[in-house]
Amino acid sequence: MVSNTSHPFPSDELLKSIQRKNVSSSLNQIKRMLGNMPSSEIAHSLESLPPKERKLLWSMIEIEDEGEIIAELNDEIQQELMAEISTEELIKIIEDLELDEIVDILQALPESRTQNILSAMSERDQKRIKEALEYPEDSAGGLMNTDIISVRPKHSIEVVMRYLRAQKKLPQNTDQIFVVSRENKYIGSLPVSSILVSEPSLNTRELMETEMQPLDANLADKDVARLFEQNDWVSAPVVDENLNLIGRITIDDVVDVILEDADLEAAVTRGVMHMYNNTGQSCNAPSRMLVPRTLLQQAEQIAEKVSEAVVMGPTSADTTTMGPVISKLQWDKIQGLIEAGIAEGAKVVCGGPGLPEGIERGYYVRPTVFSEVSNDMTVAQQEIFGPVLVMIPYDSEEEAIRIANDTPYGLAGYVQSGDLDHARRIASRIRAGNVHINGASGGFDVPFGGYKQSGNGREWGAHGFTDYLEIKAIEGYDAA
Repeated sequence: MVSNTSHPFPSDELLKSIQRKNVSSSLNQIKRMLGNMPSSEIAHSLESLPPKERKLLWSMIEIEDEGEIIAELNDEIQQELMAEISTEELIKIIEDLELDEIVDILQALPESRTQNILSAMSERDQKRIKEALEYPEDSAGGLMNTDIISVRPKHSIEVVMRYLRAQKKLPQNTDQIFVVSRENKYIGSLPVSSILVSEPSLNTRELMETEMQPLDANLADKDVARLFEQNDWVSAPVVDENLNLIGRITIDDVVDVILEDADLEAAVTRGVMHMYNNTGQSCNAPSRMLVPRTLLQQAEQIAEKVSEAVVMGPTSADTTTMGPVISKLQWDKIQGLIEAGIAEGAKVVCGGPGLPEGIERGYYVRPTVFSEVSNDMTVAQQEIFGPVLVMIPYDSEEEAIRIANDTPYGLAGYVQSGDLDHARRIASRIRAGNVHINGASGGFDVPFGGYKQSGNGREWGAHGFTDYLEIKAIEGYDAA
């Protein structure tokens, strides 16, 4: 859970300090806190603040720390801050970042500004960055790092060792270096383990391996992830259409892609089953499921499989997993909303109007999943209060957050991610009273309540007592 009344994150304390009315009295405390916080926590704080306070906090960050922090920010906040920074300042801020972090930042800038920044870099770095910017993010070229180490086949192991020592620090996950021709064509790879145990007089050609085929820069990221899993790779070379070596991909670059696929079934199953709890008649039911557009078809199949396993019937039967809704009034309302979804063009994955198959009487509702729903449809905006789930596709994280917050309600939100820090950052931006990460639920010590039309006030936890307290203000108590 994001809410933690006993052990707040450092960023939570920072947020409290900067949001105080008398900020000037807290400046020294804020500066001390910034000095003890990692860049990811400072980025989280910047993302959580309103624009005015965010600008103030950014002004207090040391310039030597700004690069690492700006690289951690989500696209929207990153662009907002960079719009206030001159090109000359931005060049200084990012000069010590890894090339791949610079690529991520430049992708969000206008072409003219990108060119100005590139012109301040070395010709070698310019070439590498321009190559990385050519490819879409969901391709091998979009995933790759440009921190490659390459040698020629004629080089002796002694020369290779001297070259590696001169690097002082090898890039992370360097289990092999790559062998290229004079024209930079990929030829093979040289495992670091072989370099360490071989005679210095041997040349690279005698030791290099040629079994690993390089990855085409245009290969889809899902296919890249699949190859890493199948072959248990730590790193792999990336080439362009002319077989020129242009980068490498490591297991760290594809782990999010692997996790996205691996966790999809668990996340969708959990979301569907939660929606069907109490026959969908729960105030915090996760009725909208936002799914990456590239995974929508897979998510539909999983949701359909889960729905088909539901056993409808009287609650007195041991085999029943879902009973009827509360009344004919509610049944009629749900049927009308299902009909509205069909009329507005939503795709029916399973279920639909009418009674479930084999049931002829009672207020039973077919477990229904809609897909390809847009957030302006009735089924996305209205609280159905029945076993009806809508799947809304999105193309970017920023779009998903906008959709999540585009509702008159704000009682509960749900975030699924294989990266807890990432999930926390997203959760902090959702306008809901309770946000659950990966299906977690809070106890009675966690405040429960909503935003917007989901009501005011809180129950449970220390905040649950505030509505019962009488507050006294004594003016002049500290007067001289």
